[in-house]
Amino acid sequence: MSRYEGKPFVRLLECYILSAIDELPEVYAEKLNEMGPALKETYNLEGGWRDVVAQVMHFPDTVDDELRNMWAHNQTVAAQNGQILAAEAFAQAVVDQNFKEETQGEPPAADGLAAEDEEE
Repeated sequence: MSRYEGKPFVRLLECYILSAIDELPEVYAEKLNEMGPALKETYNLEGGWRDVVAQVMHFPDTVDDELRNMWAHNQTVAAQNGQILAAEAFAQAVVDQNFKEETQGEPPAADGLAAEDEEE
């Protein structure tokens, strides 16, 4: 079974994280910007795709800073262990650790982020 089968919001969360840490590939950014109007309509919210995801998830205004800090910390830990942390792996780990309902196909709902060390 695909990681995203029946759980399309999981990929949106991962892309949000990649965007926050400046690792979202341009081709994804373009497609997500194109999806923005449909997401706005689906969730009856205003803003671009990132705004919609943030509103659906009830993210605090500080979430991007939190994600960037987690990314920097985890990159440091990986480097200390002679490893390289891939942005995709980081985004997937953050989603898996912090948004269990979404990874199981439940409706989006979140209260915060756990800053556990992740390495690849």
